[in-house]
Amino acid sequence: MVGENVNSIENHARRAGFWIRVGAFCIDLIVVGVPVWFVAYGLSLIGVYIPFELTAISILFVYSVIGLGRYGCTVGKKVCALRVLSRRGRSIGYIRSLLRESVGKIISSQLFAFGFLWVGITGKKRGWHDYLIGTVVEQDVGGIRRGRWITMGVLGLILVMLTVMFVPGVVQYYDAMTLHPQGEHVTRLHPPRDGVMPVEAGQLTPDDKAELEEWLKSHGEDPIDYAVRMVTNHQVTLFGEGHGVKENLQLLNRMIPELYHRAGVTCLAMEVIRAEDNDAVNRLVSSEVFDAALSMKIARHSPWECWGMKEYWDVLHTVWELNQTRNPGQRTMRVVGISPTWDGPSFGLVKHNGDYIPAWEKLRIPRLATTIVSLLAVDEIYARNVEKEIIEKGERGIVLVGAAHAPIRVPFAAVKPRMGYMLHRKYGGSICHVLLHNIYGGDVSSTIDTIATASESTAMAFDLADSPFGRLRDSNMYYYRGRPDVCLRDLADGYIILGPVSTLHPCEWTDGFITTEMFGRNKPFYETMVDRKLANADEANAAFATGNIRSID
Repeated sequence: MVGENVNSIENHARRAGFWIRVGAFCIDLIVVGVPVWFVAYGLSLIGVYIPFELTAISILFVYSVIGLGRYGCTVGKKVCALRVLSRRGRSIGYIRSLLRESVGKIISSQLFAFGFLWVGITGKKRGWHDYLIGTVVEQDVGGIRRGRWITMGVLGLILVMLTVMFVPGVVQYYDAMTLHPQGEHVTRLHPPRDGVMPVEAGQLTPDDKAELEEWLKSHGEDPIDYAVRMVTNHQVTLFGEGHGVKENLQLLNRMIPELYHRAGVTCLAMEVIRAEDNDAVNRLVSSEVFDAALSMKIARHSPWECWGMKEYWDVLHTVWELNQTRNPGQRTMRVVGISPTWDGPSFGLVKHNGDYIPAWEKLRIPRLATTIVSLLAVDEIYARNVEKEIIEKGERGIVLVGAAHAPIRVPFAAVKPRMGYMLHRKYGGSICHVLLHNIYGGDVSSTIDTIATASESTAMAFDLADSPFGRLRDSNMYYYRGRPDVCLRDLADGYIILGPVSTLHPCEWTDGFITTEMFGRNKPFYETMVDRKLANADEANAAFATGNIRSID
């Protein structure tokens, strides 16, 4: 059959169209991809990592070259009654098969895979790789009906799978986007204000700093008393943090009982917990016996899969203890996650570059396809979850979130409003933001840090609205860049200092947080985070325990 001339082939076959070729390719993906996935998964259970995408593509390439070179077809093409032949109707052999599957398909994949789409555009039904290598794809007439039904079945199955994967995220996206400000609202302060003259922190004189120090000594409050006051006067209080500061989390754990009893807080929302885990979290904090294993399962399910900082998960135990001691009739305090479900490790490997990120890890991009809507609207989803879990339920709550998500009167950028801005724009004075001192505010943070160092008190809090600190800004920082009227008071209502940054400590690492299976699944991501090669989960945990990890925001 392979050696027949062109006229003979035309009597028994016709040119294969675009969709039947897609169907055959999908079958080949399943034939190769499924076994590779099972092998990769099995090896991950014992801590061995293999790059799934690179391995699958490599095997698919060899499989296709051999199949087309020896038999003129692969399993998928055989099932769909397809053969790849030369224009004279002969076998293409290994050399031409190799060129077709490498150089040819690389060229066809350019311009958004237009070379493959060319099969369905032209009457000759040949892709760019077919023209380049001199091949045609024929379908046996006798197998046309079978191939059509198989293709419809395979494509239908894929459509169902894509629907299951994408529709929930799309629904969540459009639900959350109701909070996204449109048009001119995104480019200005909300609400507008006059009369405050911003001051560049980097241009303060020693006398200016001395005045700030004196002001702080006479106006600073106890952080917990201050938090109680702020929370009492607002339905939702955002606590914007620099991730991983031990003292901040210790303060939160001390505040929780005070905020519950003195301010009526009944809900704590956390960025580091997935919203899909809220039922499990509720069971945990309301159960009669604290389930440490469930707590760790929730922690390991955090989107980044490396949030092993002990003090964050101490919060769950603190709330559980509080619920055990509440009086009859008092409401149970809830903890809720506001994070959408998405693949943090793959996002980190695709987004970042580094010595320990092999180029082939960029092939993870398709993994992000199912969660791209979450990545596009992460702040909208955060805001919508806060709205649903606290505001719409008529509760008083606090939200622990990265400071970058929490500015209330100014968006992060003209096209990227953040969670705090969206909530404040819709609910006004019922939303406030208390910023926890960190080093990520440029000259503003450095100035406050210098004054905190010189101050006699190691922990204090104060309002920003009428304070000289509220007027500070740093034109080089993204919050203020291009907005000469924006200053610190536009980012937050209050500020808490627990001491100079030099005196603060990183959170403690939970012993054994990264399991063997987690290591086998995320090895290159963990190596990127600690900037070194890792042999196993024990080495990963030891490296993370040093606190010397790169930012993952």
